[in-house]
Amino acid sequence: MKSRLKTTYANCFVVLLSLIAGLILLELIIRPISGIAKPYHVEPTDSREDIRYGVRDARGFWTWRPLYNGWFDNGIDFSGKQVSTDANGTRAIPCLIDPATRDSRIFLLGDSQTFGWGLSDAEAWANQLQCRIEKSRPGTVAVVNMGFPGTQVDEYYGRGVGQIEDAINANDTVVVSFTWNDLVTFSGGEIFVRQVLKDAGLRLVVIPDHPNIRVEPIDKNSAPPFEPSEQRDFDIQLMNPTKYLGQLSWRYPIYKKYGIFIPPFDSVWSFVNSLQYVSAAFRVAWSNARLIFYRLRPEKALINKISKNTFQNNFLVLKALETRLRRKGARVLIQLLPSRLFFDDFYYQAYSKGGVSFPDQDFLGHIAQPFCKSLDLICVNRFEELKTGERDLHTFPIDGHYNQTGAASVAKALFMDIFNIVNQ
Repeated sequence: MKSRLKTTYANCFVVLLSLIAGLILLELIIRPISGIAKPYHVEPTDSREDIRYGVRDARGFWTWRPLYNGWFDNGIDFSGKQVSTDANGTRAIPCLIDPATRDSRIFLLGDSQTFGWGLSDAEAWANQLQCRIEKSRPGTVAVVNMGFPGTQVDEYYGRGVGQIEDAINANDTVVVSFTWNDLVTFSGGEIFVRQVLKDAGLRLVVIPDHPNIRVEPIDKNSAPPFEPSEQRDFDIQLMNPTKYLGQLSWRYPIYKKYGIFIPPFDSVWSFVNSLQYVSAAFRVAWSNARLIFYRLRPEKALINKISKNTFQNNFLVLKALETRLRRKGARVLIQLLPSRLFFDDFYYQAYSKGGVSFPDQDFLGHIAQPFCKSLDLICVNRFEELKTGERDLHTFPIDGHYNQTGAASVAKALFMDIFNIVNQ
């Protein structure tokens, strides 16, 4: 009996060693081909600095650290991509010369897609928009890139009210870029929605179904007054740049010194997801496993996870912001920036279970259109410009953000929309 147990243990040990050896061999084969992802995608130019690029303004929003100079590098999709900001924490626009001399400005509110994650200052669609303006209307308009990664509609409202409203004038345009993440999440709450509507002088009057929702002035007998602003500099110096986005853990100096990333153990999801920064083989397997999961998940699993009134609340906050900025004389556009999970046919087929999980491939536009109409918002959609049957044509293969080609498509289409709408 003891002999049998010893044989069993020995066989298990051999199998385990063989498995480990096989995994190591697989990693040695895949890593040179596929590359190893980096856990910290943003690096400072000065090695004495740390990676904390986000600072919290006392007015209640996140912005990039003022006068930041560094680069994007995820080890696979992009590296050495310059990231720099001005004294107000807005991203540099290389095509913009002498911004103080411009008659009007285009303020861009949005998340990482607007900021240009993974792209250099010159490649970001904000700068490509500025370059187009300089060719057709040199010296007239300044683009201000106020995008910040990970932000949502409540942050757009906070930045719009806290930074833009007091500096806006009748020659300015504000573009709020709305992404797939914004559509399915909302962190403000019902009380927040009611308050921002009230602050904008609005009230919600109908909520039977979302296509029919509408707002009206609290005082029905008088329309909101036009409030032109004086021409002023866009001075948005941070009031309290002391709170940073995230605190550096003990893992960071270990990774910087030895190149070894230790995954966090605070949850199963964070641990598993972080293994892609340890093993190239795992990253390849993980990305394919997620595609398989999309195909196998229940048809309505995603929609069922979206909280009640999420879509409606997001658009009501956008309406409140649009109303406040428009009273200052600004033109406001809502730009729909779809995810590759929809406009890229390869990912859409997996994500939508072969096209059956969503009523329309342009799902962002499908949801947004009734709200844009009933709330009288000017919405422009980038789905048609980005839709492709060629895998990863407009996005980074691993990272998933718009690449330079995708950014160019957004800049070209937005340029035409802005000046067509302005001239109407």
